[in-house]
Amino acid sequence: MTGHPCFMYNDEIISDHLPEDTVPIQALRYGTGCFETMRSEAGCTVPAGVPFLFDHLHRMYDAIRYLTGIPDLQAIANCPPKESWVDNVKRIKSHANLQHKLCLVRFQVWIEDQNGFYIDSEPNIHRLIEIRAFNDTGGPIDLCYVPHQTISSKSRPAQLKLSNMLHYRDAFRTARSIGAHDAILQNSDGYLAETAIANLFWYKNGTVFTPSEETNILPGITRNRLLEAFRKEGIPCSEGTYTPDALEQADVAWITNSLREITPVRSISGIFPRRDPVPNQKQESSQKDATKTKQPAAHVIKRYQHHPFLHRVYELYQQVKYSTDVQ
Repeated sequence: MTGHPCFMYNDEIISDHLPEDTVPIQALRYGTGCFETMRSEAGCTVPAGVPFLFDHLHRMYDAIRYLTGIPDLQAIANCPPKESWVDNVKRIKSHANLQHKLCLVRFQVWIEDQNGFYIDSEPNIHRLIEIRAFNDTGGPIDLCYVPHQTISSKSRPAQLKLSNMLHYRDAFRTARSIGAHDAILQNSDGYLAETAIANLFWYKNGTVFTPSEETNILPGITRNRLLEAFRKEGIPCSEGTYTPDALEQADVAWITNSLREITPVRSISGIFPRRDPVPNQKQESSQKDATKTKQPAAHVIKRYQHHPFLHRVYELYQQVKYSTDVQ
């Protein structure tokens, strides 16, 4: 899946190992940290080859504000401008000879303060960047239901990628232990929410469905950009609260995250989505737009062949991903 890592800690490249005292004590005690996981593509014209990089940075800086309780990030020691992350990704890729490879990029931030539960007026942050080669060969996946639930946004901001995500990890491990690739979590009311590592979509009778933020999902960057693309193209979309039977009766389903982007769902606890054709007008539009889209590799084409609408989803996402207007 991934190659040998290269790390940068507080702007210093440290190659393939981390110092023993990397993590501040408050981060160990309370999990006061946040992160972002992305992909960087060779030959991609967007900043550092990372699609929607500034979307990720905006979310991460919102998380820093939440963790420190300080709205003005300029008052926080060692908190750099967003543009510096772009430069550092380029530096690391050059140092590790990864400029021409598909890479996993992870930003990690820990908060260092002196007051524990109290707000520190002069906190510090520690920054880690990890980059390694990434081989995106994943095909259709099998999902399963697990008893784990999303955490109410009344307890923590669900829209931020905070370091304390053990419920996702445990749900993922549970799914793996019974032979599935990923787990489907529901909220406390029993409505579909998300998977352990991605957002959930399905298509039925010409409409795209996805659980709303009311279910306490982490609304991913890929999810949000894909919804924008659907609406721009006039494809009906519905964000709401749905019971599992709505997903089980779908024509086709897929999950999204920033690393693997769009991944088809093959089965859900042994239930296979039906495969009905996409409406003719969308097929025609897909053929017209294909020449404008970066052509996918052969294994990627095969990955989306089993339902016509999935290929349309892929094409739409490629169009918005490589557009400099949204970066």
